[in-house]
Amino acid sequence: MTSAQHDPVPESAPAEPGLQKRLGLSDAVTAGLGAMIGPGVFAVLAAGAAVYALRT
Repeated sequence: MTSAQHDPVPESAPAEPGLQKRLGLSDAVTAGLGAMIGPGVFAVLAAGAAVYALRT
């Protein structure tokens, strides 16, 4: 193995510090689905808690 295989930053990376834009299509789709499904879980739990609170 060469040292390039162990280097987490490729040689063509910019020298300035900061975040890099490396979001692929599957990453973007996964983030979008998580952003839509996540709040839905809390909405269902809130509705269930409201029904439980009204029964007691």
